[in-house]
This record gives sequence, structure tokens and C-alpha cells, in this order.
Amino acid sequence: METITKEKFIKIFREKSIALFTLEDVFKLFKIQPLAAKALLQRLKKGKIIQPLIRGKYLFLFAPKIPEEFEIANFLHQPSYVSLESALSFYGLIDQFPYQVFSITLEKTKSFNVGEKNFVYTHIKPEFFKDYKKEGNFLIATPEKSVFDFLYLVYKGARTKNSLKLLNLERVNLSRVKLEEYIGKLSLEKDKNFIKFCKNQGII
Repeated sequence: METITKEKFIKIFREKSIALFTLEDVFKLFKIQPLAAKALLQRLKKGKIIQPLIRGKYLFLFAPKIPEEFEIANFLHQPSYVSLESALSFYGLIDQFPYQVFSITLEKTKSFNVGEKNFVYTHIKPEFFKDYKKEGNFLIATPEKSVFDFLYLVYKGARTKNSLKLLNLERVNLSRVKLEEYIGKLSLEKDKNFIKFCKNQGII
């Protein structure tokens, strides 16, 4: 079996413009067994060629372009898209830039610490897992959906009502009429009180 050298690994990954990858990607790309792939990754880690992110997922430190944190957020946990405070900050709907990166997922709510960054994934109902778009190399909620996701978590008690003071819808000219139409269309009949909640909070 051919030995995969550090130089060969770097050459191939740079040629293919790979920055984020999994253990499975390695043994498929080099056609080696899982144990051999793990041994290779250990050598690469010691050589500071790769950085482990979470179990089975890695960052190639010699990539032509190091991925943005939103792209890393998409990669760490799938399916997911960036939303909540992170998307609101991206669109200028809140002033603060959160220390954590917030995403929405269909899976259970969970979080990962990677270096000095915390990636948080919040569960949402399947019928609400929609209206996100590709922005560069990552998936992010549309402005209206990021507001919806945030409001819905406040409504469900996962965020405080006081946090609504962070929202500044006028800054990007987000129409309250269109937002009301959007929220009304997306809400289910069993969540009809959500509209009332939004109106009581002066959001729509």
C-alpha cells in the first residue's frame, strides 16, 4: 500500500480546493482503510497541517482559502442553516455581533466548542425548516426568516422577551406589513397565538 506523505496530502487537497473534510472523505479520496486514514490524520495533526474541529471533522490549514465561520457552522452539523442572532447581525437587524454562531437544525438542539467559538444549533419543526438561501459558501436564513426564527424562540421561551429590544427592523427597511404576511403564512393554525404575541410585542 502506498504511503500517503504530508506533501502528497497537501498537494491533493490544495489542487481540489478542500478546506473542510471528514474522516470518510480521506479514506474515499486516498482509497485507504479507516484505520490507515486515522493514522494519517494523527500525523497531519502533529504536523499542524490539519485542525480537528469535532469528532470526525477537520479543517485543512493549508487550504487556499480558510472558510468563514458560517461555512464551518454549516459543515459541523447537518442539516442546518445560520439564523437567529447571527443572521440578524449579518443583515444589520441587530447592532451586536454575537460571540456564538447560531443555526437552526432539524435535529436535537446541541452545541459545539471549536477553539474560542461556540456553535449552537437549535431544533425547529420540519415545517419551519425553510426559507434559507446560499450566500457565498454558506446557507443562511432570509431576513424575514431570521426574524421569524428569533421571534418564535422568544414566543416559546427559549429567548427572553427583553431580547426583542435588540431588533431594529427599520435599519434595513424590512416592511412590517410583509413581515406580518410572512409570519401569518408560515404559522400553523395551532400556533395562531404567535401572531397575537408578535402584535402585542409591537413587532408587527
